[in-house]
Amino acid sequence: MPDAQCVRHPIKPGQGEAVVNWVAHLKQRSTEVTGVLADVGLIAEAVFMERSDHGDYLLIYTSARDLRAANEALSRSQLPLVREFDQLMAETADMEKAASLELLYHTP
Repeated sequence: MPDAQCVRHPIKPGQGEAVVNWVAHLKQRSTEVTGVLADVGLIAEAVFMERSDHGDYLLIYTSARDLRAANEALSRSQLPLVREFDQLMAETADMEKAASLELLYHTP
């Protein structure tokens, strides 16, 4: 059965639009995105922006047959798209405050 996770990343003040703009350009790189997902073993990915009076948050949902292995593959990946995303997150997100949401139910 596939594993799933959703991680909530606080976005630094004033950086929300940079994140939204970068993610919007992924539509033009759909072939590359699909290749990265296959290379690292992800089945699905969805990206959401939560906006509130307390700040912006990027929520990333991922699903894989083996989530641990997929996350490890992502952390080791040298693919340009993965490196670009890592750089974006380093510049725009407070990675130390990222939090995994509690998974209550997931349909495989």
